[in-house]
Amino acid sequence: MAGSHRSRLSLGGFNIVKQLTSTERGALIAGVVLLGLGLFLIIWPQEMTIRHATNNVHGDNRPAVTEHVGKIGSRVYGLVAILFGFGFAAAGLCGGRLKP
Repeated sequence: MAGSHRSRLSLGGFNIVKQLTSTERGALIAGVVLLGLGLFLIIWPQEMTIRHATNNVHGDNRPAVTEHVGKIGSRVYGLVAILFGFGFAAAGLCGGRLKP
């Protein structure tokens, strides 16, 4: 097999081809951005106001709900962003490429 040398990464018995599709690259980039933002919120927590959209199931015109988040809540949102970032990065790196 001298002519067919594709670079592979071995992960616990699974082979992952290093060529990524554009969707996987996008997921990887989104994961890295979420990891960075999550780390930022954990290291330097910010007091902030978050606007949550309402689902309007009753047909009335209720305004969006706002939530005041303190420094501890900011760290919680940072942790959630890190977890989502790891999920997106893992999907970008391993999405459909794991072969036993």
